[in-house]
Amino acid sequence: MTPLALIGRLTGTRILMAIVRIVTMFVTAGCVILVARLVRHRGVHAVILAGVLVAIFPMAVTADKTLLLEPYLDLFCLVGAALMFVGDEPACTRNLTLAGIAFGFAAAIKLWAVLPAFIALACCLPSVRRKVRPALLGMAAGFLTPSLPFLLLAPKDFFRDVIAIQLSRGSSVGSLSVSGRLVYITGIQGLTVARPTTRLAEAIVAVVAVAVLAAFLVRPRPTRLDWFALGSAGASVSALLVAPDFHPHYADFSAPFLALLVAISCDRILKAVAGAVGTRADRAGLRRRLVSILVGAVVVATAVGALFGIVQARNFDRANPGYITVGDPGPMIASAVPKGACAVSDEAVLLIAADRFVSSVKCPVLLDPYYLWLLYDRADPPPAAPPYNPRLVAQWQTLFGSVEYVVLSSNPFRIPWTSGLSAYFNQNFQLVISNPDAAVYRRD
Repeated sequence: MTPLALIGRLTGTRILMAIVRIVTMFVTAGCVILVARLVRHRGVHAVILAGVLVAIFPMAVTADKTLLLEPYLDLFCLVGAALMFVGDEPACTRNLTLAGIAFGFAAAIKLWAVLPAFIALACCLPSVRRKVRPALLGMAAGFLTPSLPFLLLAPKDFFRDVIAIQLSRGSSVGSLSVSGRLVYITGIQGLTVARPTTRLAEAIVAVVAVAVLAAFLVRPRPTRLDWFALGSAGASVSALLVAPDFHPHYADFSAPFLALLVAISCDRILKAVAGAVGTRADRAGLRRRLVSILVGAVVVATAVGALFGIVQARNFDRANPGYITVGDPGPMIASAVPKGACAVSDEAVLLIAADRFVSSVKCPVLLDPYYLWLLYDRADPPPAAPPYNPRLVAQWQTLFGSVEYVVLSSNPFRIPWTSGLSAYFNQNFQLVISNPDAAVYRRD
C-alpha cells in the first residue's frame, strides 16, 4: 500500500481509503482467476467450479470491504501455487524460486501463509536439491526483504509484535466454538436464502469430506497438485478451528483452498465414473454429459442466487430509503474536528475516513487500540471484564491528556474503562456531535 499512501499525501486519507477499497476488490477478483488457472488443465468443468466457488463465497464481503489482510494473503499464496505447479507437477527451478518469493511475501503479510507454503514444499519432495532448496531460498527472500527494515531498526519489537504476542494471545470473550466457526468457514453465515445453523454447516462439511475421501481413493493415483489442494485446505481450516480467536473475515483465508480441493475432487470422481463405463467412446460421451450437468447446475444456481440477491436488495432499499447514508461518519467527524487538530480514537479508521488522522511529534499516534491492549494483557484481549492492567489504563489516560479531540465508536470496548478513567474523561471532555456510528468529544 506504500505507493497508494504516497497518493494519500495529496488526496487525503478519505479518498485514499476509497482507492484502497477498489484495489482490494480487484485483488479478490484476481484470486478467482488464479484458482481457476491452477485447474485449467483439468478441463472447463474444473475451471468453472473452482472459479465460481471463490467468486460467490458469501463471507468474502467481510474481508474485501476495506483494507484487511486476507485478500492479499490469498492472492500471494495463489500466485505462489500458480508458479509452483505446471499442470499437476512442480515446475522448473526458476519458477520454484519465484513461487517461494510469492509465498514468503505472503508470510510477511500474515504468518498464516506458512501453512500452504510448507505444504507446497512437501509436494516437492524427495527432490531436495533441485526443487525444495530453490523454493525455500525464495521463501526466505520473499519474507526477509520487506521485513528487513523492521528487523534492523527494531529486532526485539519485530519478534514481539509479529511472533511472540500472536502465539501467546488468549481468546476474546464470546469467542466462537468449533461448530460456530464452521458456519463461517462454509460460508452459510453470509447466505440470505438459508438459515445459518451449526447443523447445516456440519452437514455440508460431512458431505464434502465424504466426496473428498472418495475422490482420493479412486484411480488414478493423486498427483502433487491433488495433495497440495488437500493439504492446504486441511491446514488452513484446522488453523481457523484451533486459533484462540476468530473473526468473520478469517474465513476468507481458507475459501480458495477449499474451492481448489472441491474442484479437484469432483474432477477425479467424474473421471472415475467415466472410466468405469463401456468403451472409450461411451466413457467420453458419459463424461461430456456429466460435465454438462455439473456446469449447468453451477450456472443455474449462480444465476438464481444473483437474481434473488438483486430482488432482496431492491426490496430492502425501498423499505429503508435512508440506509445508504448510514455507516459513514466521516463527514460528521470532519465537521466537528478542525483540520490539523490533534485527535485520538478507539478505532483509527474513523479518523482516516474523516481525513483527520494526524501524525506529528506533538500528537500521539494510535494505529491499533486492540494491539495496544495485547501489548499489556495478552491473555485477556478485548472485550474483557475488569480488573484491567494498570499500565494499560495509564497509557489511555496519557493519550486522553495529550489530545484536543476524542472520537469514540458506537462500542468503544478497546478502552479499559475503569471508574477513574471514566471520571477523568467526563471531567475533561464534552460531547460535540454524535450519530449511531460515532461520537466526537472536545477538551473542555
